Amino acid sequence: MESRELTADDVVFSIQRHWDSERAGQEWSAFLKSVTATDRNTVVCELNFYFPDFGYWFMWGQETVIVPPEWAEAGAEDWQNAVGTGPFMLTDYVSGSILEYEKNPIYRGRTTIDGKEYQTPFVDKLVYPFMAEDTVRLAALRTAKIDIWEDVPWLYEDTLAGTNPELRSWFTPPFGMYRIGIRQDIGAPFDILEVRRAMNMAIDKQAMVDKLYGGNSVMLNYPICADMGESVYTPLEKLPKAARELFEYDLEEAKRLMAEAGYADGFDAEVIFSNVPKENDIMSLVKDNWSDIGIDLELVAMDTNAAWSIILGAKDHKHMAALFDSSPGPAADLVNSWRPGGIVNISWTDDPIFNDIMDRWDKAIDQDESNALIKQANVHIIEQTYDIFIPDSGAFCYAWPWVKHYEGEKMTEYLGSAGAHAIAWIDQDLKAEMGH
Repeated sequence: MESRELTADDVVFSIQRHWDSERAGQEWSAFLKSVTATDRNTVVCELNFYFPDFGYWFMWGQETVIVPPEWAEAGAEDWQNAVGTGPFMLTDYVSGSILEYEKNPIYRGRTTIDGKEYQTPFVDKLVYPFMAEDTVRLAALRTAKIDIWEDVPWLYEDTLAGTNPELRSWFTPPFGMYRIGIRQDIGAPFDILEVRRAMNMAIDKQAMVDKLYGGNSVMLNYPICADMGESVYTPLEKLPKAARELFEYDLEEAKRLMAEAGYADGFDAEVIFSNVPKENDIMSLVKDNWSDIGIDLELVAMDTNAAWSIILGAKDHKHMAALFDSSPGPAADLVNSWRPGGIVNISWTDDPIFNDIMDRWDKAIDQDESNALIKQANVHIIEQTYDIFIPDSGAFCYAWPWVKHYEGEKMTEYLGSAGAHAIAWIDQDLKAEMGH
């Protein structure tokens, strides 16, 4: 399409297009009454009621992809129809091989360095090569075929420190945890709190973190992420005793709780998850740990698409389902994961206490009150352990010293780092001086 200005009509078209699609969650139909453009630059959204999470649903992520009608008509299947208002323009795409971008010469972005304002982006070309194997990526980083690798598995930290000590690096904590959702609608033993507590205490989570991640993890980073701050997040050491115990390995207490609940000999169970190495490793350790309290766990590892169609689609897994989950916003994940009808409510939870907290949060206009309710809901969900929370691994970001004005930033927008790459540049003299 020909270059033109983004208008309010484009925003209205995009919101309405999503609202009318099957991808719109129940929240949209509940709170959104109408969306109109009152002039070229103004969009008015009328709501059915005050909705404190309005910003998440309208200004973040897949819910708010703004596209022009011309693009929708031309078709998203052809990458050459891609259009946007960002710092880079897609110029080449080869499936499974490469993505290439050129700078957008009319990009609106500016950045200030040492008191002077500059138009961005600085780099003329941005290239994202697809490399399926970590060994290939590692070789490309070591030999400076790539300038940045954002998600380097922790196990390469020592190797890179030995072979390329000149590389700069930053550790990125995990953005969530691994969830094993336990269906609450199918009765005993899964709806018995003592059983779910035993299932937690029988897992040696610290040993798992040490064995699988080399200690590069955060023990509690979900449903609320630690970096969201203590106005909504409660650190592990500040949790009530009943919640804190769920992250401590105590096999004898787990056995006692199982016996108290009437399941001293355990029971059979099944869990569905994606057949990828990391999840296989986690679930194998869980199976081994649970065997100590008599739980005979059948591991059903499936192709990711097939697993997700059951876990997030039909939600008709037999007993349990597992997936990695992140926390995009303090309220959004609580709503999506534990409210009845939530798109990620894989435990089929319908908890009156939690529902009441979130109903009050719906109406909370004061920010401090809203945060307090989110904090309360977070602790309640941890205590009730409808899901087993398993720590995820952190990762490292590496960059060569010639990448300037860059400090390992990523996810500067939804699932992308274009904002960080737009304000970085390559010091070609330093690169040459270093022999590349």
